[in-house]
Amino acid sequence: MSEILKVTNLNYRYDKSKGDILKNINFSINSGEIIALIGSNGSGKSTLMNNITGFLKPTSGTVQYFEKGFSKYDVKQPFASIGYSPQIQMMDWYSDVFDNVILGSLLFGNSIKESKRLSSEALKKVNLDAQQLIKKLPETLSGGQQQRVQLARAIVHNPEFLILDEPTVGLDVESAEMFLQSIQEAKVTALISSHDINILEKYADKLLFIDKGEVLYFGDLQTFITKYSTQGYKSIVFTSDHTPKITDELTAQIINFKLDNNKVVVLAEDVTETVKILIKYGTVDEILELKKSLRDIYYEMKVSK
Repeated sequence: MSEILKVTNLNYRYDKSKGDILKNINFSINSGEIIALIGSNGSGKSTLMNNITGFLKPTSGTVQYFEKGFSKYDVKQPFASIGYSPQIQMMDWYSDVFDNVILGSLLFGNSIKESKRLSSEALKKVNLDAQQLIKKLPETLSGGQQQRVQLARAIVHNPEFLILDEPTVGLDVESAEMFLQSIQEAKVTALISSHDINILEKYADKLLFIDKGEVLYFGDLQTFITKYSTQGYKSIVFTSDHTPKITDELTAQIINFKLDNNKVVVLAEDVTETVKILIKYGTVDEILELKKSLRDIYYEMKVSK
């Protein structure tokens, strides 16, 4: 497994009179890994990606690519092996969908014949290959369809490393799943920033969690979840005709709960008080231990600050 990217002691500030936006960032990515980049708005995610892609120059520190060189393109053209989809939409608004995508392939030196084939494949991966769509101008498409055009442009030349900033914004669940599944199956290396934490948990191998420009965690995603799942959720299934009364009492006595029909989910090791309330108005049928998700842990960490 070769190293694709190494970021060492990276710092960045927009204004010399103000403090650093990014502070001493260190991490590396190996081939075939999918890295989930999470953090709240303003934490520095997009700034980090712009430093990695070269749109911004680090104030200090280094960004190094491809330890063992490039397998598909000339080492003098490093970004030919990278696919980048920024948060803002970048496309030719005066060309149709297919021409937007094929341009991405032609710019990397592929022939017209090869570029047509690659463009068709890329559009299929983002579920935008319908003939009635590929000849439309981007401005006539929905926001989600425009996002898919941008993603197709990023992947059309089959890059070895994808840098994707909020790629699933505007996408329906089916399209988002299809796209990320295609990345996983192709074993493409990817750094993905998204507020859709549930889908990141499903497809990512590692987690890069930053807050206020600093790395809070970098490493195996499941190890992170296990580490912070010491206090799990319990799901209590009950039978009662007095749900409003149950809701009132739970609200008064228990902070962390979610009530959904005949099921209440509680964040607590001891659910004795919850059970007392439920059996006061009905019967308890089942108590289940639930594993915390990445989203649960992220939310709790942000709320506790």
